[in-house]
Amino acid sequence: MKPALGLAFALATSCFALPAQAAVSGFYDSAAQVEVLMQSGALADAVRQLPIRELTRAGQRRSDGALRWRVRTERCKLVVYLEAIPPQGVGRTRYAVKEVGSCR
Repeated sequence: MKPALGLAFALATSCFALPAQAAVSGFYDSAAQVEVLMQSGALADAVRQLPIRELTRAGQRRSDGALRWRVRTERCKLVVYLEAIPPQGVGRTRYAVKEVGSCR
């Protein structure tokens, strides 16, 4: 009787074994965002190639959901928006620079 119960349980739970969406931890997701920021030529030009002193995730823009990052150098503060690009199927979300503000 026990093997039949185990088989019934396996069959009942197998319907939940659908392809999973790849979940990336918050650490690795934010690291991917920082990587996109640091590889942006537009950001490098906007801060005049000065060293970055501070990066702060500052929420999302309500109109389009773009991720807002504040960037600060010794002489410049600006906002950069990243666009989240969902995977086609299983995979991780990718990011692209959508807009780079000007120094203030």
